[in-house]
Amino acid sequence: MKFYISSRTSKLDEVKRMYKKLKNHGHEVIFDWTKKSSLKPYSKNEILIQKYSYKVIKSIINSDVYVLLGDNGGTDMYGELASAITSKEIFGKPLIYLIGEKGENSIFPFHKFVKHKSSIEEILEDIKIN
Repeated sequence: MKFYISSRTSKLDEVKRMYKKLKNHGHEVIFDWTKKSSLKPYSKNEILIQKYSYKVIKSIINSDVYVLLGDNGGTDMYGELASAITSKEIFGKPLIYLIGEKGENSIFPFHKFVKHKSSIEEILEDIKIN
């Protein structure tokens, strides 16, 4: 299956460990944003940001499974979650999971499509069942 993982950049090491586990189980990471250098300040990199944001949204739409590492902070990851929810509503995919805190900065972690799990292992077990 094709996975997309959203997270704050402060959790890069955790995301990379998840990528490795997914690949070891025969899954694909549809877009590895951990390899991209920072494009901040965004206002100084508008052309690159336009291309990057398009790639992110297309990757989420084309994924089979979307995972958000929850956090009370973060900004873009909640926009990515909203994109996954919209894709699920329109196209019937991806499966959507949240690991960790729901947070209080966004309504989207509380959406009915979002399944809450405590680890990537629980998600891998759940997709075997579905």
